[in-house]
Amino acid sequence: MIIFVALLAVYAIDAFGGGANNTTDSTLTPQSSTIGTVTALPTVSTVFVDGENVSFDAFNINGFNYFKLRDVAYILSGTTRQFDVGWDNENNAILLISDSPYSIVGGGMASAAEGNKQATPSTSRIYLDSNEVQLTAYNIEGSNYFMLRDIGQVIDFYVNWDEENERIIIDTSEPIGDSTIVGPAHDLISELTSTNIEYQRITAQEAKEMMDSGEPFILLDVRTDAEFRDRRIEGAILIPDFEIASRATAELPDKSKLILIYCRTGRRSHDAAWELINMGYTNVYDFGGIVVWPFGTISG
Repeated sequence: MIIFVALLAVYAIDAFGGGANNTTDSTLTPQSSTIGTVTALPTVSTVFVDGENVSFDAFNINGFNYFKLRDVAYILSGTTRQFDVGWDNENNAILLISDSPYSIVGGGMASAAEGNKQATPSTSRIYLDSNEVQLTAYNIEGSNYFMLRDIGQVIDFYVNWDEENERIIIDTSEPIGDSTIVGPAHDLISELTSTNIEYQRITAQEAKEMMDSGEPFILLDVRTDAEFRDRRIEGAILIPDFEIASRATAELPDKSKLILIYCRTGRRSHDAAWELINMGYTNVYDFGGIVVWPFGTISG
């Protein structure tokens, strides 16, 4: 499972069927769980793909942007990061085929999302070139939506957030960049498969419940020193995201201890969580940005 790229973050299966990798039954919609229903808000951020403004049917769930998988495949088809999407009806599985043009199913891109929707966790399994990968997905009205950064990690394209202009950047001319974990996507997939360590994303409410449970934990703020002094969650320690690689081993010696990570909007916490996972930390949870933290904070 591997850019990350909330923002970047992906993405859904509108209808499965058709294409070389699909079964003959094209009518089955992906399965979803009835547990953990959340509200999905239409994504308002502008998205640029290789410099071109593209309108996506996308939603924001718990501070992260989720896109339809087929929409991403449609837009990237013909680029160096193209991939196809298929559906294995018998095994309730989504099949991703790297370096393959997208087989269009049910037309092209859908119009921009309108109105809040109810989203439920998807139970469909996901395979990249026959290797199973772990990606978080939500089912909204019969379509699966995935975090854009997760797709970037798996397919190995660059995703970043232009905070000044409030826009999501997708660049297929280069692989995962400095704002992502190091190493090619496929190497990370193999590493995570062998260690059975997964990126874990939770809500602010879930993080608060873990803090109140009595289990020892480290609350890690990965923003800058100025942001930390301006406003932070009480009890947090500061290690900026760009210093994780050089400071974590010394300052976070217990790699099995519960670590709860946050930043401002969720971009840096996502990358920092992956950085720690790559370094061998086994109990890391990313709960996104302080901008959606509904509980108390301190300053100074």
